[in-house]
Amino acid sequence: MNEDLADALSKASHRQLVDLAAFLTSKFEIQSLDPETGTCADVDEDGIVMALHDWAALHGGKPVGKD
Repeated sequence: MNEDLADALSKASHRQLVDLAAFLTSKFEIQSLDPETGTCADVDEDGIVMALHDWAALHGGKPVGKD
């Protein structure tokens, strides 16, 4: 399933990813944790879009060629 989702995300337009990020931020309180300082910060739509691009580039979170 991860590979199917990664494939779909890699084919999505930037606008589609922005719409998905807007939906996610409207439904969930999404925060990131800075491990060095132990502080939390809200994640904005741009951060989610970047994370979706990165995740898709890793083919669903796995480095290419790794199982």
